[in-house]
Amino acid sequence: MSKKDRKKLISLIAVFVVALYSFVVNEVKTSQKRAKVSTVTYENVASDAAGKDVFFVHYIDVGQGDCTLVETPGGKFVLIDAGTNDSEYELLSYLDSRKVKHIECMFLTHPHEDHIGSADAVLDSFYVHNVVKTDRDDGCSNCENLDRSIEESKNHIGTKVTEPLTGDKYVIDGIEFLVLSDGREYEDYNDSSICIRMEYGKSTFIFTGDAQSKVERDILFSDMDVSAEVLKCGHHGSSTSSCEEFLGAVEPDIAIISCGENNSYGHPHDEVLESLADRGVTVYRTDEDGNIVLKCTTEQISYLAA
Repeated sequence: MSKKDRKKLISLIAVFVVALYSFVVNEVKTSQKRAKVSTVTYENVASDAAGKDVFFVHYIDVGQGDCTLVETPGGKFVLIDAGTNDSEYELLSYLDSRKVKHIECMFLTHPHEDHIGSADAVLDSFYVHNVVKTDRDDGCSNCENLDRSIEESKNHIGTKVTEPLTGDKYVIDGIEFLVLSDGREYEDYNDSSICIRMEYGKSTFIFTGDAQSKVERDILFSDMDVSAEVLKCGHHGSSTSSCEEFLGAVEPDIAIISCGENNSYGHPHDEVLESLADRGVTVYRTDEDGNIVLKCTTEQISYLAA
């Protein structure tokens, strides 16, 4: 081999070594990041020591967005909203940490990026058997991506898509999801949010997406039961939601606020925090507490640090 060829060979080997080193370093960093966001410190069990059914409700930290994972007593999974575009990695990692393979139902409250941003990634990564959503479509790329992923999932596993009506009930592994508002009569996309009351024994929860005070009052006028132990405050704790009448009817012991740290909207607003404080409600916030996990039985709800 000539001196010139040897120099070329040495140069190629050097380039290969540098590329291999960079690849290994990036893989280690990725693994470390995934391990950090995936850590959950409690067991996946179907019953506690007393033999009572146990389920978990995970309010996942997706920044300035919304995403809740319900883990049923029988080990099934329900997703309510799917976070932002930017939270895709964190969301998929969290679902992996709970060993999710199949999602029985995914409720998508309304077509805003902070609620459906990673829904297409969820459909592409897991077996989602049912999607419950409105027919609202603002023509954005998120809606286009979602529609594409839904069609692919339909063709692949026969995913069913349902447009709910107020009063509809979905029962999944004994947990009842009652539609308080289907959002059909409202022009504002926030108000068109699907609102849900979830019930399992005496454990009750309210989810209202970004629905505002007008919708909350309309729900009260419909005379449906909205009492609940846990309220996920509407619209990330904005003062446009969680009106006094609604809080008085729900009478929550716990309020969950899903919002991004130092977000530009100033969520949660002081008015909402003061109203909750005046009522003695315990507040957990994803911007301060990160992932929020509630361990629930048919009798009681307790907070677990994730």
